[in-house]
Amino acid sequence: MCIFHSELYENMKQYPSWHRKSQTSYKVNRVVIILQMLASLALCGVILYGLARIY
Repeated sequence: MCIFHSELYENMKQYPSWHRKSQTSYKVNRVVIILQMLASLALCGVILYGLARIY
């Protein structure tokens, strides 16, 4: 990694206080979305298991 790339990367990690990525709700919403994805996969498995038992 060159010097300029690492400097650019360091600047990208620091967001101003008004930026949405620096707010805690952004991080909480990201976790909630991941949990919803996992729950939907689990429910798909339950539905497929139920259909397999019927037929």
